[in-house]
Amino acid sequence: MKKLRYYLSVLGFITCLSLFSVSGAPMVSIGSNMDLFFNGSGGIQLNDNLTLDEDGEVSDTIFTLKPGIELDIGRGATNANLNVLYQYDIRRFSSENQFDNELNTFIVSGSYAGAKFEGTAAYSFIQDQSNSQSVNIAGSLIETDNVRYHAEGEYQFSPKTSVRVGGTFLDIAYKGGAAPVLPDREIITVPVDFYYAMTPKLDVGVGYVYRDTTIEDQPNAVRNNPLDHTVRLNLRGELTPKLSGTVGLGYQVREFRKGNLDDEGGASIDVDLDWEATPKFNVGIGIFSDFNSAGTGESIQDVGFNLDGAYAMNPVWFLTGIVGYNKADYNTSAREDDLWRAGIGINWVPNDYVQVRAAYDYLENDSNLTGASWKNNTLGLTASLRY
Repeated sequence: MKKLRYYLSVLGFITCLSLFSVSGAPMVSIGSNMDLFFNGSGGIQLNDNLTLDEDGEVSDTIFTLKPGIELDIGRGATNANLNVLYQYDIRRFSSENQFDNELNTFIVSGSYAGAKFEGTAAYSFIQDQSNSQSVNIAGSLIETDNVRYHAEGEYQFSPKTSVRVGGTFLDIAYKGGAAPVLPDREIITVPVDFYYAMTPKLDVGVGYVYRDTTIEDQPNAVRNNPLDHTVRLNLRGELTPKLSGTVGLGYQVREFRKGNLDDEGGASIDVDLDWEATPKFNVGIGIFSDFNSAGTGESIQDVGFNLDGAYAMNPVWFLTGIVGYNKADYNTSAREDDLWRAGIGINWVPNDYVQVRAAYDYLENDSNLTGASWKNNTLGLTASLRY
């Protein structure tokens, strides 16, 4: 009976949002530069392979209710802004009750923009429950606590030259049944980029990225503890009147500090572009080549692309689609995975506060490792409110 009431509350939340099509103000305004919002969502998803298994696939219906609160301080009135967000994610599975869960999301982010310096800083604590191509345990949904600190800033030396420096600390801790199997890890990333303004709308630059990955010592861990060095050339801004974004091309070396392994080297590619094909149709282009670490700690070279599009049928209805590919080459074994993704969705956005989305996604992983090939179909309906 309790689960039935929960299912009905999710359906009621989605139904209410579908009727909430008028503009509104923040839930509470405090003074002249502080706003308090309700920021939440509810959704239903049909999933035919919950744990991404090759054999013995388990299908289920997932109901999600995610109430939250958001505080905005600044509202553009000063050079500094601060945002605080907390959401409580309640997940219920129609049949596989052992996966029922409650997850927390807490994010604090701030920004500053001055005459010659601009910067951002953020802290986040996000609990997750999901499997992926390289982080997977048969018959289980993997739970993690993810803590992230990030800061970056850019200083303009002259009208044409600037330097951008950042730093990120990420701690991933596995919980529940995954804790004895998958090792925790800490990742420190420090990028440094120098830019020169070729035109008022396009910058060219050179950069270096330092990345240190430490894998926890446990019996099932592959503790290579890689250290990555990347040198790259960068472009950012407007490449053509209808094509803009960032392009990073270079070379990277991965040193293994444990395991008596030879260093690995390869291309570093980080492309994130937006193409305005027509006034109503936009295409996002992503191309990547980078090192990564699997759930066991094993080193991976990821290479792939993502293409996503959005078509505005009218001011409130949007069609979206995505096609993606990721080849994962395991550096310390013969394993190779090819992951394909395709999806389509439709969004209803009647105002700045409400969004309702229906989407279908297909994933297929083809691996030469026995038991690691799988297919997954999901069909979902989600409604979001920020008011």
